[in-house]
Amino acid sequence: MKPVVVVHYHEVGLKGKNRPFFEKKLVENLKLVLSPLRVVQFVERRWGRIVVFLKEDFSEKREEIQKKLERVFGISYYAFGYQVDSDFEVLKKSVLEAIRDFSVTSFAVRARRGEKSY
Repeated sequence: MKPVVVVHYHEVGLKGKNRPFFEKKLVENLKLVLSPLRVVQFVERRWGRIVVFLKEDFSEKREEIQKKLERVFGISYYAFGYQVDSDFEVLKKSVLEAIRDFSVTSFAVRARRGEKSY
């Protein structure tokens, strides 16, 4: 499992022909603001979102990352998560591993698929 932050943006994506420019600028700003924490492996634009791949588990630096992201202009929402293989068995094992430290009796998954081939 690779730790990630999925960044959703709003107005930046509505700029018409200038959209790639503003998306690239947002990627640069994310790299710049997170660089002092030394947690970013790389940042990637995809499917109308920006994915920040982290070098390590984010649990120790979660609050610091949140404080930095809240100051970046153009972000409407962000979520911490993990990138896993699209194999269903791998996905099940990864989910169980991710929630093992929580005391839950049940949970639900509600997702929107960016990739429709799955």
